Amino acid sequence: PSIFITSHGRSGSSLLLEMLAHDTSCWTSYEPLQEIRQLFPPALIASQAGRCRDPEFPDAAQHSVCPYRDGSILNALLSCNMLPLLSVWLQELELARMYGAWLPHPNDLRGYEFHDRHEIPSLIDIRAAAVHREETKCLSKPLHAVKTIRMNGHLDILLNTSKVLKRSSPIILHLVREPKQVYASRKALATPFAIPMLTGKRENDAPLVLAWARTLCGATRRDVIIGRKRGYRY
Repeated sequence: PSIFITSHGRSGSSLLLEMLAHDTSCWTSYEPLQEIRQLFPPALIASQAGRCRDPEFPDAAQHSVCPYRDGSILNALLSCNMLPLLSVWLQELELARMYGAWLPHPNDLRGYEFHDRHEIPSLIDIRAAAVHREETKCLSKPLHAVKTIRMNGHLDILLNTSKVLKRSSPIILHLVREPKQVYASRKALATPFAIPMLTGKRENDAPLVLAWARTLCGATRRDVIIGRKRGYRY
């Protein structure tokens, strides 16, 4: 069976994936879309990146510019097919004029770090080898789980691409957290992320936070509606 974990950032999805990873029969993938969606460092001109990269505004990760592409990649990963992800990673590297790319953290740490080709000339070899290792691990286990915060509001597309690819629908674990708690959790981090930049003036900040919350809740509502129509229980 395949498991797809979706949520907004700071809603417990990473913890849930860690719990599943303790099952020796389960292969897990942490934020696989991050390496092809996350923006490049400021040193790289934005125009050199692919148009499917996350736009620059609060909680950008939830706004997939290319949801059908991303949904296809996630479905492929649930079947241990790593080629679509590697192909897009190579495409992004070429669009960046071979400047650099995101690579998984070493020593099995979660997340990704940016490296330029001067720092690591063998970027392609390193990424290809890592993909091959993950594919081998995936094929050796009967249970597969993928976690992402980058498909919010696009559950219908994820399920539709699964159907088009003639794959059985994955088990969907949709984590929902109250927006105030999401905001407080992100703000409490050493480096707050994906929340509005506040000015300290209520008349200016209130509309920003309200717009952020409406966007977050709107994406969640769309997914819940689709999930219920497809027979998922909430």
